[in-house]
Amino acid sequence: MLMVADAQNIKVPEIRFKDEDGNDFPDWEIGVLSDVAKKSKEKNKSLQSSEVLTNSATRGIVSQGSYFDREITTESNLDGYYIVPLGAFVYNPRISKLAPAGPINRNNLYGGLMSPLYTVFSVEGEYSDFLEIYFKTTVWHRYMKAVSNFGVRHDRMNVSTGDFFNMPIALPCTSEQRKIGEFLIAVDERIARLKRKKERLEEYKKGMMQKLFSQEIRFKRDAGNDFPDWELRNLGNLLAEVSVKTTMNNQYEVLSSTADGIYLQSEYFNRQIASKDNVGYKILKKGQVVLSPQNLWLGNISLNMAFDVGMVSPSYRIFDLSDETVSSFMGALLRLPRMFYEYAQASEQGASVVRRNLNLELFSQIQVELPCLEEQQKIAKFLQGIDDKITAVANQIDNAAE
Repeated sequence: MLMVADAQNIKVPEIRFKDEDGNDFPDWEIGVLSDVAKKSKEKNKSLQSSEVLTNSATRGIVSQGSYFDREITTESNLDGYYIVPLGAFVYNPRISKLAPAGPINRNNLYGGLMSPLYTVFSVEGEYSDFLEIYFKTTVWHRYMKAVSNFGVRHDRMNVSTGDFFNMPIALPCTSEQRKIGEFLIAVDERIARLKRKKERLEEYKKGMMQKLFSQEIRFKRDAGNDFPDWELRNLGNLLAEVSVKTTMNNQYEVLSSTADGIYLQSEYFNRQIASKDNVGYKILKKGQVVLSPQNLWLGNISLNMAFDVGMVSPSYRIFDLSDETVSSFMGALLRLPRMFYEYAQASEQGASVVRRNLNLELFSQIQVELPCLEEQQKIAKFLQGIDDKITAVANQIDNAAE
C-alpha cells in the first residue's frame, strides 16, 4: 500500500478505463516514488563490467560508444560507476528541449554501467511497466522544477536524493495498468506508422530537390514552352548583408539560429542564454537569411519565415535577398548538401575543432545556378506542396501523442 502524499502535488487523470464488465476500477493510490522504488548503490568496484551506457532524451538508454561514436570514459575511472542491471531505471539530470526536467528511462538494452552523475533505481515488478510509460509523460516535471536548485550549471537539474524519491506519484491497480498499456501500445503503433510516412515524404523531398536543382527535371512555362537556361551567379550578387541593431534591452524576442532552423532561444534551450544587456543585438526580419560564421560549415544557415521580427546575437550575419530571387527557392538552395561543402571550403579552421571562421569574401564568391523568377516560383510551389504534406503528418503525430 502506498503512503499518502500531498494531494495538491499530483492529480489522478480525468480519463479512466473500466473493467471488462463496465465497472469502475478502484481509485488510484497516491504516494511517493520511494514507496515502490529503491535507489541502486552498487558500484563497479571490482571492475566486473566495462560496458558504459548513457541515458539520452532521444534514444533512451544506449551504448555510450554508439551514441557518441566513441568511448568518452577510460577503465581507470570505471570503478566509481553505478552498475545498471537490465530493467533498472536511470535519471539523467541534464535538461534539454526534449527533456526539460531530464530524462528518466528504463534499461531495456543489457546490463552495464552509468556515470555517478546519474540516479539509478529499481522498481517493484508490478509497477515497472507502468512507470516506464509514466516517466515518458510530463506530469512529474512540475515537481522536479519546484525542488530543483540549478546552481552554477543551468543545463542540469540539481535535485537531492531525498527530494527525488519523494516525488509524488499516482498508481492504478494492476488490471487498469494493463488496460493503459494496451491502449498506449496501439497509440505507439499508429505513431510509428505516421513517422514512417513522414520519413518517406522527407526522403522523397530530398530526391526531388536533387533532381530539380541538378536540372534533371525541369518545369515548363504555362504555355508549354521551355524556360531559359539557368545562369551562373555569385552568392555575393544575390545576398546583401544588413546589420540593423536594437537600441533598447529586450526590444524583441531573442532567436537562435541552428543547423535545424531558427527557434525562440527560450524554447530551444529551455531558458534565455542571451545577455541581460542585449542592446546592440541584430534585428532579424521575416524573409531574411541568417547564418553563423563559425558554424556555417555545419549547415547553420536559414531563411527566416517563422518570425515576423526578432533579434539575434551580434555574432550572426544577416542578409537581404536580391529581387532576382524567390525567397523560398533560395532558402532551399542555400541548404543543399553540395552547398555545405562550399561553405566548408570558404571557412578556415579556428582554435576549436568544431568551429571554423567564415571568410566572407570566399563566401560571396560561391557560385550557384539560378533559374528565372517564374521557374523559381514553380520549384518553390512544388516543394511547398511536399512541405505541407510533411507538416500535416507531423500534426497527426503530435495529435496522436497528446
